[in-house]
This record gives sequence, C-alpha cells and structure tokens, in this order.
Amino acid sequence: MTQSTLAKLRTLEKLCEAGYADEVLERSLEKLLAYQQTQLQMHLQALGKDLQEFETRYGMTSADFLIRYRTGEMGDSADVMEWHALYRMQAQLRQHLTLLQESDGGTDHHGVSCPGQSQADQ
Repeated sequence: MTQSTLAKLRTLEKLCEAGYADEVLERSLEKLLAYQQTQLQMHLQALGKDLQEFETRYGMTSADFLIRYRTGEMGDSADVMEWHALYRMQAQLRQHLTLLQESDGGTDHHGVSCPGQSQADQ
C-alpha cells in the first residue's frame, strides 16, 4: 500500500471521527471491503491447489513439510523453496482475511460506519 493510499484512508478516518456521514462513502467502503475479502479468498483457493500438488507429489501435508523444512530435512531444491514460499504466502493471506473478517464481525455486512451515524443512516 502506498503512502498516498494510507494518507487518503487517514483523511477518511478523520472525517468519520469528526462526525461526517455520507451514504455513498459508507456503501463504497462496504463494497471495497467485500471485494478485498473475495480477492483474498480467491487467492487462497489458488494457493491451496498449488500446495495440494506439492502435498500429493511428496506424500505429506504442508504442515508436516514445514516441520521437516525447519529441521533441514527437505534440502533446498527449487520445489522446496517454492513450496515454502507458497506456504508463507498462504499464511499471510489468511492473516489478512482474518483481519477483514474480524472487522466484519463474522457477517456478510462489513459494519462500516462513522461515529454518530445511526443504523437507519446505513
């Protein structure tokens, strides 16, 4: 994320904290969060397929692979490096998805609202 994007998000945060409420802004933010969640889920699905290929090829789960990788049992072949990178990417994407879902409250509605905005305004 660029500094410019972060600055824009901070500006929106300040507007909300100051009591600014706008239905278009609220809906846009909800759609952006839903879009990001969908994108992360799609990327996780693709990574899951890639990881499954390694698991099938080597006859072990990725979790077992990671244990063996950390103890140096897997060597440093291109496959091993790729498998490890994919596993790390999956863990990072899961963390990002968890952050989005936590802000979501576990529902399909992202609950984006500024202080002072009532549920009727949403």
